[in-house]
Amino acid sequence: SEPSTYAFAAASAGAPPAAWAPDDEASLALWLDASDTGSITATGNNVTSIADKSGNGRNFTAGNNPQTGTRTINSLNVIDCVSASSHYLQNTTYIPSNPFQIAAVAAIDDADDSDDAIFRIGGTSRVLLRAGNVSQFFSEPQLLGAGNVTGTNYTSNREGQTDLWRMVFDLAGQDWWHYFNGSLQEEELSGYQTAFNTERFVFMAAHPSVSHLDGAFAEAVVFHSADTTIGQKAEGYLAHKWGLTAKLPGGHPYKSSPP
Repeated sequence: SEPSTYAFAAASAGAPPAAWAPDDEASLALWLDASDTGSITATGNNVTSIADKSGNGRNFTAGNNPQTGTRTINSLNVIDCVSASSHYLQNTTYIPSNPFQIAAVAAIDDADDSDDAIFRIGGTSRVLLRAGNVSQFFSEPQLLGAGNVTGTNYTSNREGQTDLWRMVFDLAGQDWWHYFNGSLQEEELSGYQTAFNTERFVFMAAHPSVSHLDGAFAEAVVFHSADTTIGQKAEGYLAHKWGLTAKLPGGHPYKSSPP
């Protein structure tokens, strides 16, 4: 597989390179990585798009020029998004196939709308991982469509923090799971949602025109699989790369070393 940016960084620091990368998995469907500046198209610091590293061509366009080269997390480049400037990343043709899981790293600076979202998948039938509060970010999943379900087991306010989220969906069984920094936060069985319709897949906003999130996009991967082993490898890879291992639970299989 293609060596990851983390592998090169770790090798140059004298640490062993990561043995696993997202594209080791046949089920990899999307891989956006802001640390790989070669995957970002920009004019100066103004981002116009970020390329999908999965090989599937599911590139995302950038709305209103979020910034690259101006901010880092763990010494790695990120895409800085400002709510007042209505920044976002979007693809309007790709919706993950069921079952699927998404893992993402982002920094949350400020939330000022309950729908400010790390990601939104779908249209009238959709999922948001949103603030859930008009002045704080509580990592609240919300599914709308066939049946409306809002998560109830919130995190603490994540403003000023960089964190790792993973959500797993088995919509045939109407089931979903929400993981936060490698720990199960909530599961919803028979959650009423059966599909997300193809309209848009957005990061750092609920919609291009509303509910933009102040923060930074680091990396996201989507797998067309609900396999727990793949999900935990993704968490371990992302946590070690972005400096989040202290937030993984003690029993996580990749807390001490990357996959």
